[in-house]
Amino acid sequence: MAPSRVSLGAFPTAIEEVTGLAGDGGRLFVKREDLSSAAYGGNKVRKLEYLLAAALPDRPVVVAGASGSHHLLASAIHGRALRLAVHAVVAPQPRTPHERRNAARLADLATVHPVGSRFAVPWGMAQVAASLRRGAGPPPLVVAPGGSSPLGVVGWVAGGLEVAEQVEAGFLPEPDTVWVALGSMGTAAGLLLGLRLGGLSTRVLAVRVVEWPLASGAGARLLARRALALLRGRGLVPPDGFHLGGLEVVEGFLGRGYGHPTPAGEAAAGSAPGIPVEPTYTAKTLAACLAALREGGAGRTALFLATADTRVDDGQVPSR
Repeated sequence: MAPSRVSLGAFPTAIEEVTGLAGDGGRLFVKREDLSSAAYGGNKVRKLEYLLAAALPDRPVVVAGASGSHHLLASAIHGRALRLAVHAVVAPQPRTPHERRNAARLADLATVHPVGSRFAVPWGMAQVAASLRRGAGPPPLVVAPGGSSPLGVVGWVAGGLEVAEQVEAGFLPEPDTVWVALGSMGTAAGLLLGLRLGGLSTRVLAVRVVEWPLASGAGARLLARRALALLRGRGLVPPDGFHLGGLEVVEGFLGRGYGHPTPAGEAAAGSAPGIPVEPTYTAKTLAACLAALREGGAGRTALFLATADTRVDDGQVPSR
């Protein structure tokens, strides 16, 4: 039996080719996950379709992340649309205009529980969940940071299968590489598993945007294996041997740390105004992708995941 799912997004998301950025002989395609939902898009929507379904009809939801987190904002917006009470455990991150806008929207849509640092997040989540359990209502649903549990990863298994279907339909040739930010690791993990289930050998290049050991290739592969076990346990994937190779962590684009903009990210955003990026995740990922394409010579086809809905920067994300 398939896991429960609630429809939050409009899929498949479009794939567009971008010219003039890939160097001699290269090709760059963008998958527009930023437009995955009219309410609020980005890569978290696929995860939340499964995670929030587990909270229906009325369980409170406990989520956690940094103050500018897209996961927190997406959880608050889509949780509110489903009439779910969302409690956000929030750690500080470097202050930028993008972070301030995300944090302001979040404060208007969810109950915010600040903690002093990222290392205090597990304690904060435990405290909030314990408080909610002492109440008279149903027990809370506690969501892993970034939505990156095996169940959340299933949403991006569907995303990887969707890419394989779009290759089969001729929207793009099979990419040599697909580029994604490596934060909570769930998107990279699900994408890897979905691509392999869809028969593609495309390498997943995950660009580090958080410090080690918060994210690693080993951690992403473990998440992929746990999602595979979940799907096998429900009879959705054959029990045959399965190879999950082809995921690489790309270093050198983190800069001063999580949430700190980088000159390379700003330059990449400036060179590609048609590709929606923000400074914490996607600008760094785009910088890595463009650097590799320009150095790679002819015959390279890359797919970049535009995973952040940047409409919050234009004041277009709904609030109370």
